Amino acid sequence: ERAFDLLMSSFIKHMKKTNASSIALDFFGSSTVKTKMKKFGFIPRKEKRAIMVALKGDTELFDVLCDEESWFLTPGDEDNN
Repeated sequence: ERAFDLLMSSFIKHMKKTNASSIALDFFGSSTVKTKMKKFGFIPRKEKRAIMVALKGDTELFDVLCDEESWFLTPGDEDNN
């Protein structure tokens, strides 16, 4: 937790030095991370992006994959062909 707080505070401090008027971060996943982001002043947008996963056959992972708490996705995880 401390590492996340240090990373976010350093990032925000750096962005202020660049005179950025706002910071936007795309994130899909754990409510713990979302709560921490809110403490740093980030506000969730109303629109939601779709995350689609294809499973081959019956799998034990179905419940885990359907649980947003199991994910930590950012734009760096996107497949942009």
